[in-house]
Amino acid sequence: MFPAYNPNSTSSHFCTGMMFKEGKQFKSTIRKYSMCCRREFKIFKNELNRVRVKCIASKKCKW
Repeated sequence: MFPAYNPNSTSSHFCTGMMFKEGKQFKSTIRKYSMCCRREFKIFKNELNRVRVKCIASKKCKW
């Protein structure tokens, strides 16, 4: 079972496989994380049960 994202948490960390309530919540979290970490991410077109994100700031980025 995957951990669920807690929007009330003070931590900005999340992990692979974490469950979000909806795609909008995930995208909002990615945008906040992007500003916090100063990395640029590209959010690709949604699929029914997943949202793909790729780091475009650096080739060394593990995203």
